[in-house]
Formats: sequence, structure tokens, C-alpha cells
Amino acid sequence: MSLNYLATKPDVDHPGSTKKEDNNEPIEFDYDFLNDSPLSQIFDFCVPKNAGTGINVFLCIYRINTNCELFIPPTDTNEEDNTTVDTKLRIPFLQYVCIPTDTNMTFPSFSFNCDDTSSDTNTELFEQECTLHLLTAVGIDKLENVFESSFMGMVYSEKHNSVMAVFNSDELPVSTSQLTWAIVDELVFKREIWGVNVDTRVSDILRENPILWTITYSGGVVEFPFSVYMVTEMNDQKYTNEERVGINKTYEDSISESNSLANIGNSIDTYKYGYIYGNMYLFSPALILSEQSPSKFNRYAIFVNNAKYLLESEYHSEYIESRPPMQQNNEYEINEDEDNLDTTMIATIYFVENDKTPKPTQLWGTRYIYQFTQL
Repeated sequence: MSLNYLATKPDVDHPGSTKKEDNNEPIEFDYDFLNDSPLSQIFDFCVPKNAGTGINVFLCIYRINTNCELFIPPTDTNEEDNTTVDTKLRIPFLQYVCIPTDTNMTFPSFSFNCDDTSSDTNTELFEQECTLHLLTAVGIDKLENVFESSFMGMVYSEKHNSVMAVFNSDELPVSTSQLTWAIVDELVFKREIWGVNVDTRVSDILRENPILWTITYSGGVVEFPFSVYMVTEMNDQKYTNEERVGINKTYEDSISESNSLANIGNSIDTYKYGYIYGNMYLFSPALILSEQSPSKFNRYAIFVNNAKYLLESEYHSEYIESRPPMQQNNEYEINEDEDNLDTTMIATIYFVENDKTPKPTQLWGTRYIYQFTQL
């Protein structure tokens, strides 16, 4: 389990949030990504030492996905009937276009020749080259002002002698069903997509430039989701993962098209803590049956904000022993007494399953369909 990159949870009471609608629609809040960013707009990287050589240019084509929502425990009571109303917060996350090669998953790229060290000349040539490769990458034949409308800026990595040019896909007529979209967890932390390694240069440049994968708002940093596989039950009630049935659909779209939850996975209560928390949608960070090809299975993004971590000494002894006593709170509670638990307010849990899987397996569970989406 990795606890070291849980970020700041947005606060629905923050001034950046908009007013909650009466029909219980998700709360929207104002967020920023690359607004007034310090990204370079001029291609001035062909310094004398690079003259006559090539600089690799990665096309970082992104979109902001807002399919997911977070459950906020109710704090107000309806004065008319003394009931509480669940609140949901719409939460954004970033996705980036990736392409497969013979050895890895990477961003679309091309080599820019530094035959001239003039910044003005190279900036013009850079725009022309980017336009051609950008159109190819997203499957567009022609589009007026494609560079001007979508280009956000670029960063240079001396370590890899590479430029990462950033483009907003909202300004492009992108056919999402034909592209592979990766998330921050895969590119920056796991460094793999469907079991295939991410190009080291791409991961390194992103790690060197958090501005390229951090969404902010006036109260902090928006947490990003984890990349996971949905868990389903086999006929013998043992667990496996859900195989691919659709590309780039939200879970709700998939349900509508299949007209059957059972076709694409369902909530489960047979897991270790099912007698406490009841039915939940389960997800595993890695494939349960590791010998299978990851590309056969659907990838999901899941938000785990405010998850309850069910830590057992058998699997988490090192973490438990190192934790200061004052940190033993509800967020990382151990040896829970189910008789004293109010589980209705717990939306997400983390635990290790060791009965329904071939070996002890880390799992996430969530009650709510809107906390995850298919990638």
C-alpha cells in the first residue's frame, strides 16, 4: 500500500465552491490548470551545444475529465422532515494521450533538428512541425489555427534533451474512442499502463514538472485518482477482474448500453469485511490473476478520498509499528469493533483480501458508482 501521495481533499465549504443546487446536483467548484503558467512560449533550446543535433519533442495532449464525484457526509438536516441530504462534489482529473511502441507506452513525439540557433526561426519551424504531428496524433486531416488554439506552452529537460509541448485537447475535434488516455497515477507513479512500462523520459519530465499534472483551486491541490481494475466474482465466488467490454465510456454509459449490471461487474458483499460494510464495488491496483494479460481488462480511475484503511498486523506490521500513537484515528483504524461502527458514512475502504483471491491482494471498495469511471 502506498500512502505517500494522498493529496489535499477539496473542501465543499471553500469560497471556490459554487452553491449547491436544490435538486441535489453535484457541487461544482472553480479549479485551475496551467492558467497563468510559466511554461515557455518560445523555442529557444537550440543553443550552440545542440547545433546540428536533434531535440526530441513530446506532444503532451491532455484533457480534464469530470465524470467522477465525491460523496460528502451530510452535515445539515432538512428542517421540514428532519432528514439529511447526501452531498456530492464533482471532481476533475487529468488524462493524456499515449501511444504504444514495441517497448513501451509513450507520448506522440518527433525529432526537431537544431540546424539554426535563432529562436525566432526555430519557434516558427517548431510550430509548423508540431501542427503536422499533432494532427496525425489525434487523427485530424486539417484544422485551421490548430496550434494557436490548443498550444499551452512547453518545458525543456536537459537530462533527456527533450521538449514537452503541452496541448489542450478541448480545442481539438479528438475521437476519444481511438486513443489511449492515461492518468497521473499511471504516468508519474506506477509508470505503467496495462502492464506496459511508460517511457522513462515521459515519466521523468512529468516528475520534474509537477505543474503539468497538478490541478489546483484556491484552497489547495485536487487529489488525483488511482488506476485500478474492477473485481468480479466467478461461479465459485472466487475473485477475478472485469474484462474489457467498452472503450472510453463512463460506468453509467456502459450500464445503459448493456442494460445489465451483471455484464460489467456489480457490487459485492462476499469480501472479508462485507459483513460490516455491505455491498461495495471492489477494485484491485494489480490483476488478481497475475498470469493474465492486462490489456484484456478494463482500467478504471477511482477516487479514494477519506478512505478508511483497515490495517492488519499480518500485512501492515511495518507501517503500524512506525506510526505515532496520536495518529491512531478513524482514518487508519485497526481492529475495529463492528458493534460500535456507524458504517453508513464510510464511502471507501482499503483492505487486504486473502480468502477470495489466490494470494493476499490489496483491494479498494466504494459504495458509490460516481467515485469511479472507466478509462
